[in-house]
Amino acid sequence: PVTAALHIVLGHLQQVDMCSFSSHGQLVHFGFSAMFGFGGRSLARAEKKRWMSSSRRREYALVKTLAKLRPEECQLSFLPAEKSNHSLFGHQDQDQEKVKES
Repeated sequence: PVTAALHIVLGHLQQVDMCSFSSHGQLVHFGFSAMFGFGGRSLARAEKKRWMSSSRRREYALVKTLAKLRPEECQLSFLPAEKSNHSLFGHQDQDQEKVKES
């Protein structure tokens, strides 16, 4: 935690992959990892039945998700991050240094 606080105070930046889900222009969820569709739904359904044994929970979630599987309309978009000249520790990236030397 101390190191993280120092990096924040010194103004160091670290780019990360993030995602968000919105519906009709309203933010629904955001995070650093996302699963959408069959895998995400079956995992969410299995998590709600933690009282079941592991194998029964998986089977239940797969069968229930298959039974309710319907096509969904969605739109995916991607916003690439701007390329930074500096890494988290304030050093120039090696690729940038090589370009400057050439």
